[in-house]
Amino acid sequence: MDNNQKAKVVLIITLPRSLSTIFMRTLMNYPESKAFNDQFTQLIWKEIQLEKSTLSPQELANGLLLKFDKAILENKVVIIKDFAENITKYFMEPFNSFIKKHDPKIIYLIRHPKPTYISGLVKLNGGEVRNYDEDFIKEIKATEIYEIAWDFYAKFPGRIIITEELQEFPNKVFKEVYDYIGLDFKEELLKFEPLNKIGIPEDMLFFKEWYQDCFNSTELKAHKPNLEKVVIENKEELKRIECSTKFYNKFVEERSKYFK
Repeated sequence: MDNNQKAKVVLIITLPRSLSTIFMRTLMNYPESKAFNDQFTQLIWKEIQLEKSTLSPQELANGLLLKFDKAILENKVVIIKDFAENITKYFMEPFNSFIKKHDPKIIYLIRHPKPTYISGLVKLNGGEVRNYDEDFIKEIKATEIYEIAWDFYAKFPGRIIITEELQEFPNKVFKEVYDYIGLDFKEELLKFEPLNKIGIPEDMLFFKEWYQDCFNSTELKAHKPNLEKVVIENKEELKRIECSTKFYNKFVEERSKYFK
């Protein structure tokens, strides 16, 4: 670990449509914190796909890591949220270097595949992904993100949070998360001002179509999700969800070791 490091560094490794942004917003409530939202992913979607950057993924990541390092020296808490599949495909070498340098607390936020895929497909099929290559979108839809996330967890162990558990017991789960990070927990940290009122962070603007619900949120209200209400009839989607559920269940089993 860097001896000059001032901040507690928190990595949130997640899957799309898993409530990770509102989860991150709760951590952002902590005084003198700085959050980075899906920055590796934005390098792929913007610099590699849209801008057709001539820089290599390593070169693109190096600039991002400098931003992380600067924030770590200037804040008490630095939160970095991103997706396992995007780091795995493009940025494993710089990510490895970052892990070795800063020894962050890693949190895995994993939601059941049924609501994850339904929500993601609605966004992908709704024209909210701009002018990306058609093959790129097909690849995203076909990627087995749960298996990638599980392999990622095997390389970089951390604390698992199941989204359904977070939805049902937000106070209990966030208390555990703050304890894991080494921060004092207060229930008032679970409520926040709408971003549309106080200002939307720049790194949320690129994917703003995906975050509209989160922008207006003021808290994560406790409720018990009902997966039986999520009805899927497409055979291909059902087959994919069946495969993903096997890895989701691995996360649930691993999680059960320390959540009672």
